[in-house]
Amino acid sequence: MARKTRRKRGFVLITMAIAAVAIFGAIGMALDVGRAFVAKNETQAFCDTASLAAYAMSVPRKTVTACPLMSTRPPSRRTRTTPPRADA
Repeated sequence: MARKTRRKRGFVLITMAIAAVAIFGAIGMALDVGRAFVAKNETQAFCDTASLAAYAMSVPRKTVTACPLMSTRPPSRRTRTTPPRADA
């Protein structure tokens, strides 16, 4: 009987070792895939910014109105008009 219990313990140890390797592999793969998505998004944002900058440099300034961030002039500061008071 003691011999059978010892074999079971050895089997559980081997099974847990294999499972630990598989779990660590899955965690590593999840981290790698997540980092790949982050890198893809960063690269896409960089390419979008570069294409907007190239477009802005290729056309005259007066025609670029699609993106207010590309304008070199500060935004106009309009004075707020307050409505007249009722008691005045």
